[in-house]
Amino acid sequence: NKSEMKIDKIILKNVNFNYNKKTILKDFSQTFKMGHIYLIHGKSGTGKSTLANLLLEFLQPATGSVSFFSNNQDISTLKNKSISLVPAEVGIINDTLINNITFYDFYKKNIIRLTKIINLLRLRDVSKLSLSSYKIDEEGKNLSQGQKKRISIARSIYFNKSVQIFDEATNSIDRPLETKFFQYLKKYKKNKIIIIISHNESLKKFSDKIIYL
Repeated sequence: NKSEMKIDKIILKNVNFNYNKKTILKDFSQTFKMGHIYLIHGKSGTGKSTLANLLLEFLQPATGSVSFFSNNQDISTLKNKSISLVPAEVGIINDTLINNITFYDFYKKNIIRLTKIINLLRLRDVSKLSLSSYKIDEEGKNLSQGQKKRISIARSIYFNKSVQIFDEATNSIDRPLETKFFQYLKKYKKNKIIIIISHNESLKKFSDKIIYL
């Protein structure tokens, strides 16, 4: 979307966030820069998803600030920021694979790019080899958890946002494909901020910076 504001830097400064009187994040500061893969690592309940929701502006810090920049301009007050999330829980629609990935925003000029994404994530098995006619059951009842996760990842790559957050996105994907995907991300990250949220320590080797919570 050309009207979206691209983000090349995010600065969190002295962020505090509490939930039910429990401190989730305390005086947390971190800078995220374009061209890097960040792994946010920690056990359940340490604030990984809270941090993602602060970056997505679904939550606001109690104190401190979350600031977004584009070409050294502070765009924090602007609404239409280029940022996406691959959530831990994946939503599937009762429609074709193409529409599940593109949400009906598909044009024939994108077919080569879309086909590359489908092949990268081994999604031909989901489509029964017919990308435009075979319909997936509502909520993906006829899909495995790994297939649903791969569709969600494909959406993120297709929409090509400048900030992409993957929340436990590869925990249902086999290791060879996970490795192939992260090797792709290392090339893809050039003009992106990639944030991986995971408790999986093996993902450290793919990351430029590890943030422990």
